[in-house]
Amino acid sequence: ARAAGVVLEGGEEVRARAVCSGCDPHTTFIKLIRGKNRSRAMGVEGYSKFEDSIRRLDFSSGAAKINLAVSRLPDFGFGSSEPGPEHMGTIHFEHSQRELDLAWQQSSVGLLPMQPVIEMTIPSSADKTIAPPGSHVVQLFVQYIPYELLNTSDGTRTSDLWQDPQVKRTFVNRVLDRVEKFCPGFKESILKMDVLSPRDLETVFGLHKGNIFHGALSLHQLFHQRPVPGFSSYEMPIPDLFLCGSGAHPGGGVSGAPGYNCAQTVLTRMNR
Repeated sequence: ARAAGVVLEGGEEVRARAVCSGCDPHTTFIKLIRGKNRSRAMGVEGYSKFEDSIRRLDFSSGAAKINLAVSRLPDFGFGSSEPGPEHMGTIHFEHSQRELDLAWQQSSVGLLPMQPVIEMTIPSSADKTIAPPGSHVVQLFVQYIPYELLNTSDGTRTSDLWQDPQVKRTFVNRVLDRVEKFCPGFKESILKMDVLSPRDLETVFGLHKGNIFHGALSLHQLFHQRPVPGFSSYEMPIPDLFLCGSGAHPGGGVSGAPGYNCAQTVLTRMNR
């Protein structure tokens, strides 16, 4: 058995000498390789053990996104109506390691952090073409948000709670209250809002458990152990199938390194 192409949703087959998956490892090997193709894959030496390792991967520490259209720039106390240095790059709202640790502890038991870890970017401060004059686009990337929330009534954890509008409202209010503390008037400047919970990131973008890094960036899932031990060189156990996304070494972070390294591996493999 070898990877010889892909089958599209409509049934069309696309043949190829090699297949590179930019999906996370769980989506690639558990969701996309199924039915008769999984049966064939099971005939590959070591694939059963490999699949078990994929199923055990840690995808904890999901994320959430809040995309905003605002009527004016966030004011950090400088009173500027035009983009300044304070509006460029990534803006963080944390002050200490203790704050980060507390948010992680609460998230790890299925609770929404009382003080979420927030990163703000304002792309319209650098590119004026993406918003009308005077208005701006603000993106809030929120970390340590549990995919499975704790159901306090029975002690179970489930991602279905993200379907409850009140849960999302509570999450959004905590984030916006935190931003408001440093940018007075921010909430009243909001024109439109798009909220993506970890469950939404999975549903809309196919990110398993809402993990944008295609798997937790923990020590046991880095370097020679990413995605799993024995397969850090981008070649997967199924011949001619390669992993080129953030689930491969060196992981997520918008470096482009997994894709570049994988491309070099594919070129080397094809020229043997």
